[in-house]
Amino acid sequence: MKLHLTGLLLLTLCLSGPILTVDAQERATFLKGPKDAADQYTGLEYGPIDANDTLWRIAERYRQNNNLSVYQVMTAIYELNPNAFENGNLNLLVDGAVLKLPSERYIARIDKQKAQMRAEQDDRA
Repeated sequence: MKLHLTGLLLLTLCLSGPILTVDAQERATFLKGPKDAADQYTGLEYGPIDANDTLWRIAERYRQNNNLSVYQVMTAIYELNPNAFENGNLNLLVDGAVLKLPSERYIARIDKQKAQMRAEQDDRA
């Protein structure tokens, strides 16, 4: 009987004491893409492309920082718009395409020499 009363007393104390509640809060889940993904596109666009447009001319007009080469800008535009080029060639813009223009930060991450080599290779193709 003593054991039964002790258990009953313990149960009563547990139930009469403060009850801890855990609020299950919704937590927002943020997905992060590739490095600099959020900073790659400025929201600016160029187009639609016509027969008189060249990537060099577009990149030269769009480049706002002279520390960045035209080749870097060209490569960045290509990376954001691969479907706007025939056969993956920087010189073959698709008529009617609208180009997304890259951010300065996105352009700056591109190696100048590699960008120039890529453009020169496409010139020979």
